[in-house]
Amino acid sequence: MKRKVILYRGEDGYVVAEVPSLQGVISQGKTREEVLRNIKEAISLHIEVLMERGLPIPQDETEMVEIAAGANFRLFQAKMYKHFRAIWFRRLSSTRKPRYACSGKSA
Repeated sequence: MKRKVILYRGEDGYVVAEVPSLQGVISQGKTREEVLRNIKEAISLHIEVLMERGLPIPQDETEMVEIAAGANFRLFQAKMYKHFRAIWFRRLSSTRKPRYACSGKSA
């Protein structure tokens, strides 16, 4: 039985593999070959446990789609950043105490 696997580089530099059709099945390795060995074992063990417990084995109905996030997406990100930054500064300035408080006494 074949399963679709998503591979990506993790923050720590390891290659990470996830199986969308089997919730919670994830593995990692230093190289692509290592992570593929690891994820095959994880899939086998997961399916074995499902069978032992008499639970249904989910079908792999995952559809992989690539979406280009080009210049329009970057423009959207920039606009959203400016928008939220403006809100944050507005809130920050409205919660600040004045630097020089007037005591009401004259000199």
